[in-house]
Amino acid sequence: MLNNRSSFFTEFFYIITLVVVVFLGEWLGVVRPLTSALERFSQPVLIRMSHLAMVINQPVAYVQKSFHAARRVQDLEKEYSYALATISRLEYVEQENQELRHILETQERRKSAIVASKVISYGLPSVSVGQVEGISPGQSVLAAQTLIGLTKIISTHQSQVNLLAQNVTNPILAKTESGVEGIVIGDGKRILLTEVPKDAELTVGERVVTIGQELIQPRLLIGQVKEVIDRPSAPIKQAIIEQLVSFYEVSILEVL
Repeated sequence: MLNNRSSFFTEFFYIITLVVVVFLGEWLGVVRPLTSALERFSQPVLIRMSHLAMVINQPVAYVQKSFHAARRVQDLEKEYSYALATISRLEYVEQENQELRHILETQERRKSAIVASKVISYGLPSVSVGQVEGISPGQSVLAAQTLIGLTKIISTHQSQVNLLAQNVTNPILAKTESGVEGIVIGDGKRILLTEVPKDAELTVGERVVTIGQELIQPRLLIGQVKEVIDRPSAPIKQAIIEQLVSFYEVSILEVL
């Protein structure tokens, strides 16, 4: 009890003494110069400490910015990937729409045409129509109004297409726009206009069209003369035909 009372009076004495000293210092004009001196002394220290804190904080801020930047780059890459996928789908739809529009524009000329999409299975080109749609072997398959092959093996809802370059057994009667007639057949790699008379004039670049025969309408475009083959020892001429469209580059086809 005495110790607590003694401690209380001691603290009270210190407080009174401190108040008296401050009062006397203020009355004598000593406190203000002392406060100014302390401020001048402490200001450089505070500036240095503030600068040091900034220097220490820079790596932390850099790491945070790098982390956020990396996350942002990842997000942008994902958005870019989604955008590319969307563009690809839109381009495919646009291509399909253009092909359908082109087919509809010529539908008056070929009312028996059946629109089909391509199917590629095990490397065999096919179309998505078959026996149910009334398809039979030997019918014409067109891409962008160009004859590219004939139907070969027919299943319920699918037909295999024998492309003209592989068509080695079903000759197609054809002629050039200048009237030179011949037979179109494939050799496994190329499309050939063969059985052309030796004295006939073949011109590179002229169009080759069908003459007309069973299941193949006349005036179907086959392609253009790319190269003339005229061997001196051969009794006939041949020409290599180039097609400007490919089965593998279109999405919509016609079966006649």
